[in-house]
Amino acid sequence: MSTSQKFHVLFYLNKQRTKNGLTPIYVRVYVNSAKAEFSSPFKISIKHWDAKPQKVKNACRDAVAINSYISEVTTQLHSKFAFAVGLNKIITAKELRDQFLGKKEEEKHKTICDAFEYHNRKMAETVEVGNITRKTLLRYQSTQKKVVKFMKREYKVKTKHSKTFDFRLSPNSIITSLQ
Repeated sequence: MSTSQKFHVLFYLNKQRTKNGLTPIYVRVYVNSAKAEFSSPFKISIKHWDAKPQKVKNACRDAVAINSYISEVTTQLHSKFAFAVGLNKIITAKELRDQFLGKKEEEKHKTICDAFEYHNRKMAETVEVGNITRKTLLRYQSTQKKVVKFMKREYKVKTKHSKTFDFRLSPNSIITSLQ
């Protein structure tokens, strides 16, 4: 599966949070136009911020440290994004932010085939109990095979992450594709 995701990092001053003349520097991460943001540990005067290069002007006494932080954050975010894309993983702006901040472990996205396997395993247990017939289970398994066949033909992949699967397909296109 190939992914084509767009990624961008923006540093800006959050002027709404200015206190005592100091404004916090925020980091905004964009992945496919979706955004997530977090604050940096630095606060500066608005007059020391250069918005176009997203850096602190040299007139500020902490300019070197803050600009170094900005470069490091940019590098780390680009690295984490490139790593996810290299593994053909779908990553959102919020997941990237959380990975950077160490908030939560990277979770495995469930796929359509995972959902079918789980469902069919539960149905097999139900067959053993006697609540449904073996023929019904065979129909579920047949449906799974047809959906996999459809994904191979339409998406050129064996399975698809449930986050990216388009559930708005017309019923007619699915029915004809599954036959």
